[in-house]
Amino acid sequence: MKSKSMYPILIPTLDRYDHFKKCIESLAKNTHANKTELVIGLDYPPSEKYMDGYMKIKEYIPEICGFNKITVIMHNHNVGAAGNMKYLRDYAFKHYDACISTEDDNVFSPCFLDFMNKALCLYSDNPEIQTVSGYNGYNITSENYKLLLTSDCCAWGLGIWKKKEMQFDNIEYSWYKKIILNFFQTFSLYLKYPAGAMMLLYCIRNGYKYGDVFRTIYNIGFNYYQLRPMNSLVRNEGFDGSGLHCGLDEFGLHNINLDDASIFDYDNKMMCLTESIKGKKILFRHALPVLFKQRLFKHISFWYSYLKYKILHI
Repeated sequence: MKSKSMYPILIPTLDRYDHFKKCIESLAKNTHANKTELVIGLDYPPSEKYMDGYMKIKEYIPEICGFNKITVIMHNHNVGAAGNMKYLRDYAFKHYDACISTEDDNVFSPCFLDFMNKALCLYSDNPEIQTVSGYNGYNITSENYKLLLTSDCCAWGLGIWKKKEMQFDNIEYSWYKKIILNFFQTFSLYLKYPAGAMMLLYCIRNGYKYGDVFRTIYNIGFNYYQLRPMNSLVRNEGFDGSGLHCGLDEFGLHNINLDDASIFDYDNKMMCLTESIKGKKILFRHALPVLFKQRLFKHISFWYSYLKYKILHI
């Protein structure tokens, strides 16, 4: 098992050639790319409509350069997005004690790999920090802090440790379902992070297991955090209707200006969103509409849906 300063970057993909190519090109420009193993999971098309993009990616992969090593896990049948990522992480954890993963529609700052590798080394033994992300996602700036702690988990440029991932995986699906079935636990979750409660209800009602949603609830339940940079090092460009879960960009996520530094300068000073009134307000409004009427409608819709679900499962 390798415990090195440079951890592998995992990318699952299927047919989004243009996004995938931009993702790879931005990573290749990163500091430390030439010391990093790139691990690509190429899923097999579930139907003919995905074949053209799939073939373009398949033909492009041999042209990729700029990395220390390129490993391709190519499937001969469709395993789905979650299955594809599982194969990648299983591979990574056979060889490393931590890894970095990203969706194929992200682009990166030149210091993204530097930030992620430093964080994975520095906070490996810190039990409170469960994951690292290169994406900020909050409309806040600070001259006093370069790092941010939040209970909300984002998978856009995600760093995880094998030992902490095993701990997270040991939590049964029933634990999350019990939160929704218990009114007081749901209300407590809602007061801390309404968007998290909304997404958890959506997952439980439909039988989905979205990793970032479950990680968020896990963090809130056990007082854990995700570490992020104050200035985003990741921009998601998949809000064009091409992705599995992303529709159109309603929140301006595509317009984020990335840090153009080649090295991330750590100082270990962190702003924790859950420990200040300002931070709690940010979490309470995060991922909800800006306009009050639309936000109020979201709140009312959630409680209507929740009480309806609760009555059906008494």
